[in-house]
Amino acid sequence: MGALKPRVWVAPRFSLARTRRRLQTPRPMIRRSAVLAALLLIVCSVHSAWGQEQQYALSNFDVTVHVQPDGSYAVEESITYDFQRGRFSRAYRSIVEEDGGAMRDLRVTSPDARVDSVWVGEHDGTRQVRWRFSERAAPAQFDVRYVLDNAIYERGGRNEVSLDVMADGAVVPTRDVDVRVTLA
Repeated sequence: MGALKPRVWVAPRFSLARTRRRLQTPRPMIRRSAVLAALLLIVCSVHSAWGQEQQYALSNFDVTVHVQPDGSYAVEESITYDFQRGRFSRAYRSIVEEDGGAMRDLRVTSPDARVDSVWVGEHDGTRQVRWRFSERAAPAQFDVRYVLDNAIYERGGRNEVSLDVMADGAVVPTRDVDVRVTLA
C-alpha cells in the first residue's frame, strides 16, 4: 500500500470589494422592479373591478297611486333591490307615463342605505329616476315618492288613469308586485 498523501486546501482568491459588488443589486433595477410591481398591482385591481359582474333582482315592489282631484298622481313606491352579485352604489326606476306630465316633489329615501344624490334623466325615451347611495352588496329597500302633474287624461268622454308600473320589456327579474290605486 502506498503512503497517503495529505490533501491541501487552497483558499480561492477573492477580493472583498468584488464580493460586495456582486451582492449589491443596482439601484435602477430595484426602482424598475418596484415600479413594475406597482403597475401590476394597479392593473390587477382595475381588471378585477372591470371583470366583476353585477346581478340583482327586485324582490319586493309595492306601488300606491293616489289620484288627486286636480288630475295629478301622488305616487309612493317601496322597492327592495336584492343585490345578488357584486357591489352597488347606484339604482334607477323607470317612470312610464303615457302623456309624460311634469314630475315634482321627488324624494328617494332608504332605511338601509344613505342616499347621496337623486336626479331625473331619460334613457331610450323613458324617464328615469336615478340615485346614488353608499356602496353595498346586501339587499336594500328604497322608498321613491313623486307627483306626476296632468296625469289623468280624457278619452271618449271619460277620464282615464294610466300609469305603467312595470315598463314593457323590463329585463330585471321582479317578484312580489303589489299595486294599489286610491281616489283622493
